[in-house]
Amino acid sequence: MIGIDSEIVNDGTNVFFPLTQLQRLTNSVGVVNALWLTTHNTRDHFVDQVSASVQTRLGQAGYPVGIQKSYVETAQNASANNAIIAVLEALGLIVVGIALIGLVSTLTLAIIERTREVGILRCLGAGAHQIRHVFNAEALVMALAGWVLGSVLSYFVLAGLVAFAEHDFGFTVVKVFPLLSVPVALIAVVLVTLLVVRPALRRAVHIQPGSALRYE
Repeated sequence: MIGIDSEIVNDGTNVFFPLTQLQRLTNSVGVVNALWLTTHNTRDHFVDQVSASVQTRLGQAGYPVGIQKSYVETAQNASANNAIIAVLEALGLIVVGIALIGLVSTLTLAIIERTREVGILRCLGAGAHQIRHVFNAEALVMALAGWVLGSVLSYFVLAGLVAFAEHDFGFTVVKVFPLLSVPVALIAVVLVTLLVVRPALRRAVHIQPGSALRYE
């Protein structure tokens, strides 16, 4: 044995030998149990043909053969990663839904607590459009604050996870933070906020001035 793997692979059960030493101990000098083949043409159909031909010829020579194709493994890994991302996105949508419910509740409570203020504004001649403008601005300020905080925190969380993986597992992770998602998220936040605050705004613009002034 020439060393112990420092990475967490197979629960630390891997033991490494120099190839010549291993072959001498197993009486398999000059023998290998794997072949790595690379083709100039990387099209899937061509790789399949070469793999089938190699498997057939080795099988005819009496060797049991198992084929692993790089493009197939890449596609499987991508599919598994996409499934994980889909689960994370679904959880993210649930979190966003909960946040939007909290936003609507906060605005509704603010309208109830400021009923007298709304009544005074109506008595001073403020129309429905102006009332909507006040509470729309308040909702957008809260939504934009959440967008800024979420964008900054998401970047630092990503950087922290990458640093943790590289430090504890010893492999390099490509850090990808799509900048296009930031303005897209901003547009989505604004549109969804304006949509979900409509019930609260409807309550605000239908408050009767007299009733509002008598509200305790």
